[in-house]
Amino acid sequence: MSTAFAACPSAFVYADPDGREKIDHLLWGAFVEVLDQEQGEWLKVKHQGRDRWMRKEDIQEQRLLEVNFVDIGQGDGCFIVTPDDRFILVDA
Repeated sequence: MSTAFAACPSAFVYADPDGREKIDHLLWGAFVEVLDQEQGEWLKVKHQGRDRWMRKEDIQEQRLLEVNFVDIGQGDGCFIVTPDDRFILVDA
């Protein structure tokens, strides 16, 4: 298994590699685990704890910058995850 992310601008997760039944719509950068099984242009992935299928062109290896804004009562906070897996917490 390897870590991958949904490609730009968005991607779909399917029940089977025939592409008929869309299960979920992923936004750019959403996390998936790539399993060691492929069928033509399709890769088997684990998404939300279930085995699903995605098109190879809808998967990228590069992680995006993730910025999460948090309301902490008396002010705001920001939790940042960089593409190289570093964490930054800003308390404002």
